[in-house]
Amino acid sequence: MLLNPDHAYFAQKMLSDLRNEKKHMLFYLTAASTVSGMHREEYREHFTKEASSEMQHVIEFQNALLGLGVDLTETNDAIEFNHYILSYSPIELLDYALKMESEVVANYAHRIKEDMKLLSEPDQTWMENFYEEQLVKSRKDVDNLKMLLRTV
Repeated sequence: MLLNPDHAYFAQKMLSDLRNEKKHMLFYLTAASTVSGMHREEYREHFTKEASSEMQHVIEFQNALLGLGVDLTETNDAIEFNHYILSYSPIELLDYALKMESEVVANYAHRIKEDMKLLSEPDQTWMENFYEEQLVKSRKDVDNLKMLLRTV
């Protein structure tokens, strides 16, 4: 599975993050279809845009894993994803999205602070930069969702 077996534990953490990104992508795709109510079109547009953004995150994580030497064709971890809620309610969907994104922010902060120690240079610096970028994107999503929930 790995070219560098020393990175195996860190790769498992990244595969877990990849599963979360896939869950987010599928959640937003589903939410775009199921959301109901007076402002359905606006919410649908929001969720569709977020699904597209999450698809880009999935690609970024897969590319980073390949860069660490993970063979994505040999692991079921790259295929599996965690389950998510199904709802018609914009409030429930936005609230769930906020919880998902907040969890990711905490996970990525932990990766930067603790899990980078599992890697050697130059992979350590590369992954630190990668996760910092992901953290910024996810934190912006959290802040945006908080603002959306203020008015619903």
